[in-house]
Amino acid sequence: MTVIRTLLVWFAVSVALVAQDPAAPTVETIEQRLKTVAEAVDLDAAAKEQATQLYTSALEFAKAAAAAKAAVAAALAATEAAPQLAADKRAELDKPAELPDPKVLERLELAELQERLPAARAASQQTADALGAKEAERQRRATRIAALPAEIAAAADEAARLEATPLET
Repeated sequence: MTVIRTLLVWFAVSVALVAQDPAAPTVETIEQRLKTVAEAVDLDAAAKEQATQLYTSALEFAKAAAAAKAAVAAALAATEAAPQLAADKRAELDKPAELPDPKVLERLELAELQERLPAARAASQQTADALGAKEAERQRRATRIAALPAEIAAAADEAARLEATPLET
């Protein structure tokens, strides 16, 4: 049991190092080491199996860490781009709808203007609905952002509690 606990501690430390250390073993390095263990003739079967399991776990973790790192990078890029995107969308919404040239309207008969009125009202309602949806989404995001610090603190507390809990063997 001491060997297993030592391996688990080593694995946990490796996980932390891989997450923080850019020089930590990569997926390719771990795959190469796994291949080396599989091809090793000087290891007994038990040690080979244990090393294979350890490297397989490390490989799974490295792949998950790489995926998480990519997701974090994408989220950071989206976060950095969000203010400009929001400003662009707000400018697009603030831009008045294109109206026909008043000189064209002067030449239209009352009947033609009455025919165009329902379409204009529908377009106006659609724009108002889109603006209302955007405002509701802005409020939802603001509420969500305000709730994040409490959720992060709760997750940190839970992580600390889990780290303090001894591993079952």
